Amino acid sequence: SNFLPWQSTYSEYYFTDVLWPDFTPEELEKAADELGVDVLSAAELYRRGRALCFGLDGVKIDGPKGLRVLTEAAKAGSLEAQGELAEALADGLQGTQPDAARAVAVAKKPAQAGNPFALDTLGACFRDGLGGLPKDEAKARACFLRAFEGFKRMSAEPNPDVRALCYLGCYLGDGRGSADGKPT
Repeated sequence: SNFLPWQSTYSEYYFTDVLWPDFTPEELEKAADELGVDVLSAAELYRRGRALCFGLDGVKIDGPKGLRVLTEAAKAGSLEAQGELAEALADGLQGTQPDAARAVAVAKKPAQAGNPFALDTLGACFRDGLGGLPKDEAKARACFLRAFEGFKRMSAEPNPDVRALCYLGCYLGDGRGSADGKPT
């Protein structure tokens, strides 16, 4: 059909003696280096996206571009990027319109892995009954407690998110739970 030859007209080819099952990410990096192609890992995309969103490492804030890079990192499998993307979608951060349903869909996998940003997002959605989730204070409280624990582990990071702590404090202060997450 000439489709593939036509599409590959300006392509560069890389040949290796490494067979497919043994072709590792390191082999891909090696091929990219030889071809002069910049292949970024999901972790590097996540770092670049955060830097653009929040002005880290001397990078000028560019929210829309940062979200595009975070989206790429999320698609590449970065649970951290998925968690922060869920938070941005839920809150309408960095030039996006709030989209709680999409935020919940994006947050599920990283929340299961304990990502505090995703847990914070799900907690807020359970608290307010958003994104197709029922209003459920017990689930919201449990999410906020797990998010707080995750943020505590991240405390070495500059500017850790403290919203989960604030929400958890409100629940405890209102007598709607205990520090161990069990209803009172």
